[in-house]
Amino acid sequence: MATPHPKHTYTLYTFFGSSCSARVRIACHLKSIPLTYQFIDLLTSGQNAPAYAALNPSQFVPLLVVHDATTGAEVAKISQSVAILEFLEETATGVFNDVRLLPPSTESVARAKVRELLGVIVADTQPVTNQRVVKWIVPRGVDELEWQGHFMRKGLEAYEKLARGCAGKWSVGDEISLADVALVAAVDRALRYKVDVQREFPTVARIDEAMRETEAYKRGGFRSQPDTPEGMRGEVRL
Repeated sequence: MATPHPKHTYTLYTFFGSSCSARVRIACHLKSIPLTYQFIDLLTSGQNAPAYAALNPSQFVPLLVVHDATTGAEVAKISQSVAILEFLEETATGVFNDVRLLPPSTESVARAKVRELLGVIVADTQPVTNQRVVKWIVPRGVDELEWQGHFMRKGLEAYEKLARGCAGKWSVGDEISLADVALVAAVDRALRYKVDVQREFPTVARIDEAMRETEAYKRGGFRSQPDTPEGMRGEVRL
């Protein structure tokens, strides 16, 4: 493991139930990146508070605020989970440990497959199941459980079929990647909406179970956060 010489410190604005935030938390635990947390309660619309909206005009979580470790000066505010993940991959790999969550630049096909699977979760599946969408459609007569289950199944079905062609131990070969980080957070939400992942998506289920055994998931998943309600703590199984 590399000796840490960090240039930056990191504050993550997060919410326990946000799968977008979970991606970042889990990735940071895999890469041994220390985070300071600021909690934004989406259940009480904390993301809409003027102070947070001024920091993050998108009014979503996560938001990563990066500071210079020596001077404390702000270096960057990054508000999209994939942008955060790729920034940390480019700037923090080899600083805290040597874990890489994208294949090397020489492995262009594998890198593309990781990004393809990541996109299935972050572009095709999560946006239409976001609470901002659900809060708009439910008052208009749409059943939340039916809506969430439909779109989560569509996303996981695509992931299942794509991963069958490239999976080893993990989604792309035998090295853990950003795709696996996004997948386990997505499966957590699917389980909460009664999707039978084990029966319907065996490749996804196998990779998800492996992710759940990692210390990074145990520390970064939605059930183990400081802002997780007491009744939602503890392990979840497929």
